[in-house]
Amino acid sequence: EKLQQAEWDFFSENAKLKQIERDLEFKLEEAHLEKHQIERALFASAAHEGELEDKVKSMKISVAKAAKVIEISEAQLEQSNLEKSQIERALITRTKNEEELEKNVQDLTARQKSFESQFRDA
Repeated sequence: EKLQQAEWDFFSENAKLKQIERDLEFKLEEAHLEKHQIERALFASAAHEGELEDKVKSMKISVAKAAKVIEISEAQLEQSNLEKSQIERALITRTKNEEELEKNVQDLTARQKSFESQFRDA
């Protein structure tokens, strides 16, 4: 009877251990599945990160190009303003010269009339 009880206990304990082994194998499979899901998520995240890095690099290049265009435009504007100032100075000088010439013409005309008047009177 003790032997039979020991056998039953052995079989019962063995069955419990086999059930625990099956449960552990199931949990291990779940852990492997979760590990693969995490690896896929990390891979997708790394790929997305790479895409974002490429976009950032592209945006930096675009910003650098825009900055260069702005720099060139500012230089052209500065050159244009310089040319405008030179033209304005030249126009002011020309206007002064014209005014001076006009005054000289008036002076000469007045002197000529005076000379003609003196010549007639003489």
